Amino acid sequence: MINRYERKFIFQQTSAKNIEILIKLNKAGFSEIFNERHINNVYYDTLNFDNYYNNIDGVSDRVKYRIRWYNNFFLNSKDAVFEIKRRKGLLVNKEDFPLNNFFLNEYSDMSKYLKKKCEIQKQKFIRNYNLFPVLMNRYKRRYFLSNDKKFRATIDYNIEASSIHKYPKFNLIALYKNSVILELKYDIKHDSEVKFITNSFGTRLNKNSKYVAAFEFLKKNKN
Repeated sequence: MINRYERKFIFQQTSAKNIEILIKLNKAGFSEIFNERHINNVYYDTLNFDNYYNNIDGVSDRVKYRIRWYNNFFLNSKDAVFEIKRRKGLLVNKEDFPLNNFFLNEYSDMSKYLKKKCEIQKQKFIRNYNLFPVLMNRYKRRYFLSNDKKFRATIDYNIEASSIHKYPKFNLIALYKNSVILELKYDIKHDSEVKFITNSFGTRLNKNSKYVAAFEFLKKNKN
């Protein structure tokens, strides 16, 4: 299980390249540590959308359920996981459960397929919490690490989303235009040092959930 702080900053009307420059010029000496890749997610919620409303209502203790995999969207994935992400304020912990032979097809009945898939892998989470797949999103991510290796930064951009229920074929649609999300992630013991990094960002800490943002965007843009 991973425990850490996460701080999110949203930059409007800019490019990922501009935020990359901002990160690399930071006094913490960030450098890129991993190849850029696509992050793909399927988000689950309860029948009453408890996870969505807890976020909207500002509930401190929240939980998020999702399937996550990388790069190709419609492809057999060996690194797909069912993830439980719990948040209390800025403190985050995650549990990952591998999904063997995970595969999506653009003509799949996503709701039936994914529910069956997760019931096989982790039946207690689906049944006990009455979870069902709500939406999907996809974005590009770049990874950076500070010189002292205490702080990791990620840049997310080109964010797209789709309803699960666009069957027989669904299309991802743009969610944020000319917006970039910067996340700073670090161990709890380094919290007293974080202002050294964030003072140069030129924007305030933002409350942001990609799930909530996609939920509201898709609700407003129903066909």
